[in-house]
Amino acid sequence: MDAREAPARLADPARIAVSAPETWSARAQRRARTAVKDWALAEGALRAASSDVVREMLRTAARFVTLDHYPEGDVLDAHTGAQYYYHAHRSGEHGHFHCFARPPLLSPEAAWQSREGKRFGPQGDEAIAHLVAIGMDAWGRPISLFLTNRWVTDETWVPAHRLLPLVNRFAVTHAYPNWAANIWLTTFIRAVQPWIVALLRARDARIAAHLAAQPELLEDRSVEVIVQMELTTAWPALAAWAGVELPPIPE
Repeated sequence: MDAREAPARLADPARIAVSAPETWSARAQRRARTAVKDWALAEGALRAASSDVVREMLRTAARFVTLDHYPEGDVLDAHTGAQYYYHAHRSGEHGHFHCFARPPLLSPEAAWQSREGKRFGPQGDEAIAHLVAIGMDAWGRPISLFLTNRWVTDETWVPAHRLLPLVNRFAVTHAYPNWAANIWLTTFIRAVQPWIVALLRARDARIAAHLAAQPELLEDRSVEVIVQMELTTAWPALAAWAGVELPPIPE
């Protein structure tokens, strides 16, 4: 991202290119292949029950209401510090998952501090950092990854270099609201870890280029999505590279 980009343009999300798995490190490739295959087991279990990961989020809801969290009260694994919820408010998708790191996964000391000594968002034991959002279509397939401004999820603002090691440690290990759905989300995030890393780095680079001119940028309601990556063709390509066949599109 060009550091000379005009501040006014920050209101438009930056489109981050998808890297090919062949360009990843050998370790990332091994991790991705394992994760995609584990993901396929969870996906297959859900499809065999005539369900998908989105349907499982909405199973107990009387109706799907814009901005409401599903399932109600979010999903938190207190042992691992992973948290997520599903909701909808954007065009071009059915909805999206917001995935977070909380203590003990997230160290309370990881929060970013401005030159004036100010920290942003919940602190201490209440710290919560946004790792990624996953856009979904109506058939329960991932179609995008994106990262938002701080105010959107009221997150603790944590610099990317402190979040990168946490991506592969995100794990929901219990069975609420659905065991297969939690495995689906856990393994998907591990499979696309290099893409999430790229987004986190691009987020910080883009914010840094504007923060001096806009000190209140993290609270600016006109700036919502900072960076985005399209997965409509990338995710099927990654699955094929890992030797996994995706389920057909429902008729």
